[in-house]
Amino acid sequence: MKKLILIIALTSCNVQKHDKTVKNLETLKRWIKEDYEYGEIPHSNAKTYYLIIETVIYDLNKKQNDK
Repeated sequence: MKKLILIIALTSCNVQKHDKTVKNLETLKRWIKEDYEYGEIPHSNAKTYYLIIETVIYDLNKKQNDK
């Protein structure tokens, strides 16, 4: 959870930084998967975090494509 909050807080939605932002979010997804596999977070939390991250990535891509 701490990782999620930190990454989202530090992640800029600036279109010029789109690729870096998406890369950071993909890294966060990998961390969540690792935390789940090591039993550090329950399945329901991992699923929720994944949903949030994938939604943010989708929205960023949509915003990038609309411009």
